[in-house]
Amino acid sequence: MDSLEVFVLASTLLNGCGHCMTRQRATLVKLVARVPSPFTVDRLVDHLRGAAELPNVSVATVYRTRGELVDAGVLSVMHGGS
Repeated sequence: MDSLEVFVLASTLLNGCGHCMTRQRATLVKLVARVPSPFTVDRLVDHLRGAAELPNVSVATVYRTRGELVDAGVLSVMHGGS
């Protein structure tokens, strides 16, 4: 699935869960579609801030958006072992 297909699917699933596609959600979905998996929230925040896509994004915002994407079925959470 290419990044456009991921974006359309994410938008559809988020809308189905009662969430609209905000600029921050859209930016995060586009980033997730092109970043190799698995990734951490901290890595996403660093990329968003470093690439000036969302220079003032908070970690809480990314965690909240990740949760919404998980709830919508766009992402799944992996828990790493030690």
